Formats: sequence, structure tokens, C-alpha cells
Amino acid sequence: MNTIWCIIWRFQPLHKGHELLIQASENENDSTIIFIGSSESENVSNPYNFQTRKKIIRANFINTNISIIALPDFKTDQAWLEHILKKIPEDISRLNIYCGDKDNDSAIISIQSLEHTIPFSISITEIPRSIIPVSATQIRTAIKDNNTKFLNLYLTEETIKIVKK
Repeated sequence: MNTIWCIIWRFQPLHKGHELLIQASENENDSTIIFIGSSESENVSNPYNFQTRKKIIRANFINTNISIIALPDFKTDQAWLEHILKKIPEDISRLNIYCGDKDNDSAIISIQSLEHTIPFSISITEIPRSIIPVSATQIRTAIKDNNTKFLNLYLTEETIKIVKK
């Protein structure tokens, strides 16, 4: 295996912008690793636990070759990156990362700052947020406010069913 494709995001919850990233990866690759960030956190910014977020992704991507891996928060970027590297096969030569905003994505910035310590090359594919201009913060507010019209624009039926429980 020479190349691994991955997506690192919190998915709080999965919305149509996230889905574009996953679809792009699936269309271009044999397999994708999804790291679900803040996997052990539950608070206002992270209301859905890891298992719920994994369930949402699986409900929306049924027949796919996606690996979903928990990515807890760490005190340092180096510890965070070491955790990711333990989950990526050692025989790769390239890591391709999909993101929505490479200039402001903290995961991308952390990886780029530590790139010199990684034993393979990295490339970043950006799916501009302008394609689907929504954030998970807006989605969480719409869920709290029961704004069905907004939710129907940016979430699939499968996702709405799970987050409404």
C-alpha cells in the first residue's frame, strides 16, 4: 500500500459539507480512514459521543471501504500526531488528507507544523467551504432550536433521525 487517504474532523454532527469530503475521497481512492476528533469529549461543542458519530457516518455510507478511528484530544500536537501515526500502516509513502479549509483547520496546521517528523509525504486536498457554506456549530444551534427547514438543507434524513434521538 503506497497511499492512505484520510479525513480528520469532529463530525459534530456529520453534515453535507463533511459528506462531500468523504464522497470525494471515495471517488478517488480504494479506501479511506476517517479520524473522529475529540472522541472522548462530551460538552456543548461536542454533544455527540464517538459511537453516535460513527453510527451517523455508517448510516450515510453503507457500502463503503471506510475505516473509522477514534481520535482523542491530547495535550500536545506531537502526542496527537503520534496517535494518528500508530493507526496508519507503516508501509505507506504518501498520506493524502481531505479538509474543508486548509488555512484554518487546526488538524491540518498541526500536521504541517510537524511534517518534517513524518516518514512519508503529505498532500492536502481542500473542498472549499463555499460549496456548502455551513458549520457544525450552525447545525447544533438548529437542532437545539428545532429548525427543521435548516436541518433539512444540510443534513440527510439518516443523520436527522439519529441526532433527534
